[in-house]
Amino acid sequence: MSFTWVFLLILTIIFITFVLWNFPWLTAYYKPNISTFKIEVNKKILIVSDLHLSPSNIKYKPLEKIVKKENVKYLVIAGDFIEYKHKEIEEEKLIKILEKILKKLNINQEDLTIFYVPSKSSHDPKINKNIEFQLNSIKVHIIDGILRLVSKNATLYITHGDYASRDGGIAATINRTLKLFGVDLFLEKLLRKILKVEENSWLIMGHTHIPGIDESSRVANCGAWGRHILRKESNTAILVDGKSIKMLCAEKQQQNK
Repeated sequence: MSFTWVFLLILTIIFITFVLWNFPWLTAYYKPNISTFKIEVNKKILIVSDLHLSPSNIKYKPLEKIVKKENVKYLVIAGDFIEYKHKEIEEEKLIKILEKILKKLNINQEDLTIFYVPSKSSHDPKINKNIEFQLNSIKVHIIDGILRLVSKNATLYITHGDYASRDGGIAATINRTLKLFGVDLFLEKLLRKILKVEENSWLIMGHTHIPGIDESSRVANCGAWGRHILRKESNTAILVDGKSIKMLCAEKQQQNK
């Protein structure tokens, strides 16, 4: 076999390996866990993603203003919350980091429940089980996998989105490219099918830093509050109020369809 063919074979193997790594749904190697929680009817849910906060340098984020203004009962952080180089962490240390960050962010809404759904591929600390703890009157759930919130009004599947594409830059490029051809929120729609989300349920994610809502397809992306390589912050969040799902702008605190 000539050097050229060997070189092409090596490149092919590298390419296939990368594709299988970046799109884990193509293999049976990793299947995400789905954790279901029943929630109170007619209580507001705020979903944010990609804050990219450093435990040692926590920048001010206007999250507490929205939580208080909207009287949010459930706050969901859909991954890339903490910059921790995606490495293993002891449970006690993770809880201490989250307590420090939540105090700095001044999130102290009475009887608030927080769900933190870490990325399984980057930035967030690695976890392999669900964890819960109490911070004053706030109950915090750390979810290993995908969060499923169920009420009489709606069922929401919430994930960071890296099960569709591990690399956020590639995920954003895919969505931006296909949007040029008239297909909006492509990865959100793809992931909804992969996870076999029920017809009347919603799939909500972050990861791409590109906010959007498609009511007909029942998918949404809450955008990002922190910059990353070639991807800027949108300062947006998803607010779920009963059966209504809307986009919020954190800076102007106005609701937009």
